[in-house]
Formats: sequence, structure tokens, C-alpha cells
Amino acid sequence: MNEKPFKTIVKRLNGDSVSPILLFRRLKGERKFLIEGTNSEGQKNQYTIIGMNPVKGFQMKNGCLLQKDYVNGFETELSIPMMEALREAIPATKVDLDFPFCGGYIGYFSYEGVQFYSPVGNDDIQIEPMQMDFYDTVFLYDHMKDEIICIHNEIERTYEEANVDQYIAAIFEEQLVEETNYELSDFNSYYSDEQFMELVKKTQEEISKRNLVQVVISNRYQANFQGNPFTMYRELRKETPAPYMFYFEYPDFSMMGVSPESIFNVKGNQIKVAPVTGARPRGKTAREDVQIELTLLQNVNEVKAHNMLVDSTTEDLMRICQPKTVFMTEYMKPVLFRHSIRLTSEVSGELLPKIHIVDAFSTMLPPASSTGVPKFDAAKLIGEMEEVRRSFYGGVVGYFSLNGFVNFTLLMQSMLIKENRAFIQSGANVLKDSDCEIALIEVKRKIKAFIAIEEKRSVVQY
Repeated sequence: MNEKPFKTIVKRLNGDSVSPILLFRRLKGERKFLIEGTNSEGQKNQYTIIGMNPVKGFQMKNGCLLQKDYVNGFETELSIPMMEALREAIPATKVDLDFPFCGGYIGYFSYEGVQFYSPVGNDDIQIEPMQMDFYDTVFLYDHMKDEIICIHNEIERTYEEANVDQYIAAIFEEQLVEETNYELSDFNSYYSDEQFMELVKKTQEEISKRNLVQVVISNRYQANFQGNPFTMYRELRKETPAPYMFYFEYPDFSMMGVSPESIFNVKGNQIKVAPVTGARPRGKTAREDVQIELTLLQNVNEVKAHNMLVDSTTEDLMRICQPKTVFMTEYMKPVLFRHSIRLTSEVSGELLPKIHIVDAFSTMLPPASSTGVPKFDAAKLIGEMEEVRRSFYGGVVGYFSLNGFVNFTLLMQSMLIKENRAFIQSGANVLKDSDCEIALIEVKRKIKAFIAIEEKRSVVQY
């Protein structure tokens, strides 16, 4: 593990004349990202995180692990597993800052990337299974103080330091080109309604044969896309605000999404996981919302699915946490989002002293939320039943911060745009006694946010 000391510089700027969206647009660079969110009352998280121009990174490509040097423009093929490479790369020295992210590794693991096996099936998207990039300079927007926080880490290396003053000047002086519109066609599904319900029936037969409990079966939707993906993201964040909202730009694709849950959140030695199930449309009144909450809590299959997910999460945590520290801090609480009501629990624990954070992270993969219970057996069945690789769907996105904070969320309600095509995907929790039509409805309900913005193509005004 790298234990070399490094210097961290923090600059605070008055941000009352700059929104986070404007900040993102004015900061130019490669591999830009934006992470933000809201709570269940619709209030913004305290910080929006923005970064660009990583200095190095890891990437899985064609079965090989590559170490990238973006500054000098070369790459090295490594002969060690990706998790071992991350374990060695993440420094033991911690930045003494209480921000959610203050520089470090950030990126994604696709569904195949979190499985650690050779995937089967057709891959019509073809993105790398894993990309984790190291950002030495990041910007945070503090919504409580209307303040921009620039964090730069001076880490010993062989290339020129980032020009932080140039970045700061761009925040207030960069002239923007008008943001272009986007065109999104109707979505076409890989499986027809009849084919998907037949897939659910076949899955139920295998669940009974293999003595499984629950399997997440999904359907992919594809549309033609033209224009600016970031404009699309701006519509999505307004249509469906969520605790986790993100936008990533890579050289050959863009990825965006909203998510209600964190599958791995670490601060200090405390780890928290928030299993979420359900998803019922909001009522028109508060009275209707209460009735829907009661319907969720009284639905035998919903409660069963939620309990199985909580049990799986608890078992994972008990393998990486100190004995008798794993507790249910919140259980099956109905939470109101803008368009839906979901059942949410929270399980927490204290990490074992000698466990590396990367090893703890890999223990939580694959997330049972994206596979089923038991998760490895469910993942195996998914590989046999679904005809195309899931790619981004069911993976995770998040970061390992230099201050020791870690936060990853699911790539579930997400969209990937590549080569003028937009992909979304959605799954249903299938039990051996599930109703096939209800599973179909669940899948369609979960992509509602993207369908709702299908016709919103006007240029956003400032």
C-alpha cells in the first residue's frame, strides 16, 4: 500500500453567482463527472462533486488490466487482479478533511466487472468492465454556504502539477457555447411483453429446481439518440431527483443515472448499506400516499423480497465487520420520492481493523439488489437465462476518497449513451410464486423516468 505523504491544498470561493450545473459546464477537460443528490424531502445534499482530467487510472479491456497514465499518454498491462491493483494503489495516508470526496479513485464496475468471471452472451454495448480513475483535483459545491471548494492534492509524480488557478479563472470567466438540444426516439425493448413473461416463467421453474429464493430478471430498452447527453441528464435530474444522481463522460460514451440506495458507504470504520425494494407510484394526495405505504407493507411478496435482501446484506457485513457490531438501524421504512414510494432499511457495522477497504468492497459484490438471493447462484442463473450481457446495468458507480470515505451506488435506474444509441434496463424481483404480469409492470415502472423525458427536447434556458 502506498504510504507516501502528500500535501493537500483547499481553496474556498464565493459561489453565490454560480450553480453546480454552470460550474460543470465551465470546467473543461476529459473524463468529467458530476455527482449530486437529494433527500426524500427533495432537499439537495450538502455537496455536489465535480471532477475532470484524471492523472491516472485502471481499466479492464479485452480481459487485461491496464494502468493508464493520462498525462504522459501511455499504458501498462498488469498481471495482477484488479482488486489487488486497487488495494496497492489506494494510499494508507489519509487526507484530514471531512468532505465526501476530496480526490482519489472514482468510476464504475459494470455488471460483468463485479462478477469476476468470464461473461457469456452477446455484448451489443461493449464498454470496459471496469474504469477507476484517479483525480488529484476536484471541486465541491457547498449548497448550505453557496461556496465552491477547490481541493488539490500535490502527490509526488513525474508530470506537471495541475494549473489550479487556471481552473478557478474558468469558473467565473469561461464563455459558454449554447447547450445543444437532444433527440430521443421511442424505446424498443429486447424482449416483447409476452417474451419477458415467458422468461419469468422459465426463471421460476429454475428457482424451484435449484432451491433459489429470488432472482432479478431484466429487460433492455434501446432508442436512437442525437445531441448533447448532458442536456438529457439535466432533464432527468429535474424529473426524478434522487439521493444519488450522477453523470460521467468517457471518450466513447456517457453514463447517467438516479438511484435511491447506497450499496457501500464507509466513513471512518463505520459502514452502512441501505437495501431498497418496492417502487409504487406516488398518490395524488397525502392520504393516498399513506394508503400506498400500507399496501406495500401488507404485500406478502414485497415484504418477503425485502427481508431476503436485508438478510443477504447482513450476512455480507458480518464477514467484514467486528463481531456484535452489525445492527439494523432502520427497518422497512416507506420512503417518499418524487414519483415513487419504496421500502428502505439500513444495516450498519464497524469494519474489522485489519481489513483493507478494497477487500470489504469486493465482499459486497455483486450486490444482491441486482442479482437475487443467494446472490452468486442467482447471478449464475441470470447468465443462463438472459440472452445479452447486462453491461452497465446492475453494476456500481462510486469512489474511494483520499480521506478514507467510500461511497458506491447501483447502476440500476441509469442510461448509457454510445454511438447515437441510448440504452436503459430494468429488472423485476422474481420469486417462485410471483405473478408474471406484475413482474412486467415492475420492469416498466422502473424506467418511467426515462420515458417521461422522451419528449422533452427544448433547450434549457438560463
